[in-house]
Amino acid sequence: MKAAGLPEGFGLRDLRHYFATVLIFGGANVKTLQLAMGHTTPTVTLNTYVGCWPDAVDQTRTLVDSALGCTDVVPTGT
Repeated sequence: MKAAGLPEGFGLRDLRHYFATVLIFGGANVKTLQLAMGHTTPTVTLNTYVGCWPDAVDQTRTLVDSALGCTDVVPTGT
């Protein structure tokens, strides 16, 4: 780790997490990440990395808005 110029205390587990977050921010889905990380199930992957998909809820709203033909104004319901 020292030869690579990594900070003191940085270990292989940190490299694993870095690898996973690079895949997530690059657009990898949960199943792809699960296979790359060697997790037994996608649930293990989600439990570990769910916070790395911070825009997921906003993306789902955008997809539904787009499918419904909504513009920047989203109906508020009654």
